[in-house]
Amino acid sequence: MRLTRFAMIVLMLLICMCLGAFEFDYNVKSLGLHVAKINIKDDVVRGELSISAVSLLSNKMFPRINNKYLVNYQKDYLPTSYLRLIDQDNNQDSVFVSYKHNEKKAVMKQASQDGQSSYSLQDNTRDFFTFMIGLSYRKLTSNRYWIDGNGILWLAKIENTGAEILRTKQGKIKTEKFTLRFENTGEAKMPYIDMVTHNVLNQDTIVTLWISADNIVHKANVKKGLVNMVWELVNYHK
Repeated sequence: MRLTRFAMIVLMLLICMCLGAFEFDYNVKSLGLHVAKINIKDDVVRGELSISAVSLLSNKMFPRINNKYLVNYQKDYLPTSYLRLIDQDNNQDSVFVSYKHNEKKAVMKQASQDGQSSYSLQDNTRDFFTFMIGLSYRKLTSNRYWIDGNGILWLAKIENTGAEILRTKQGKIKTEKFTLRFENTGEAKMPYIDMVTHNVLNQDTIVTLWISADNIVHKANVKKGLVNMVWELVNYHK
């Protein structure tokens, strides 16, 4: 009986280890150049997303970036804390946000600024990364969600434009195509903190995601004005 119970515990641990972590590597291209790489790790057991964004070239159009992001989340990818370690161009900083959803409030501490600031939240406000991963895992079923953009709330509008066969280096993949648009619902301008947030959360930006049936974002296109930045999945572990 003890051996059977022990074997069941070992099996459950192995299952948790297999199901507990997902990792995705993306190359970012723009104007035909490989400009950056992005790594996303999702530890579903601990409820933790870790992201790194590292530049592959540096010039006036594509400044240097070596940023780290760490998000702790609860059910349905609702963030509880969000840490950004910023090392981009000539700027180094760290920003920590604690989300108090029951109080509809967030508290932000920024190393380069004295003290801390607080701001109001709407129901189920997320950062961009928990929003994107939650959407890919089909945890988000509405077509509108609130996104925290450096203390400014943005309304993300989701349109499912239907099925599409995506041609990749791994072959043809059946995907669902989602188009995202963002609206600053207030009068205040979003402060500049990090490149990723600044490039995505903009009223002129359209984000398109291609998501397969096994909940993987195989491609993302970030179109801001005349400039496109394409995230292409090059490797993943599930």
